[in-house]
Amino acid sequence: MRSTPQMEMGPVEIGLPDELSLYIGEKTVVKLILDAIEEVNVPYSEYGDFISAHTTFQPAMMLALLTYCYATGVYGSSEIQLGTWHDQMIADL
Repeated sequence: MRSTPQMEMGPVEIGLPDELSLYIGEKTVVKLILDAIEEVNVPYSEYGDFISAHTTFQPAMMLALLTYCYATGVYGSSEIQLGTWHDQMIADL
């Protein structure tokens, strides 16, 4: 019986680009993020009193903002803050 030599392959790294919007466009990135966040089912029952007392608390908005920023290569908090003034898409989120 003949054995065939087997090549050992190391792990294949599949990385995402630093800025997804260059490949699929900003509007598509935002749509994907907002669609995914709609699917997240977070029970807010234990935070009900806090949420009713703090109407400006919007965790889904913060998740959308951070996800968009990370997907478009904006990682630092100061960069995100500047983006709220200079990047219309970040400001709209």
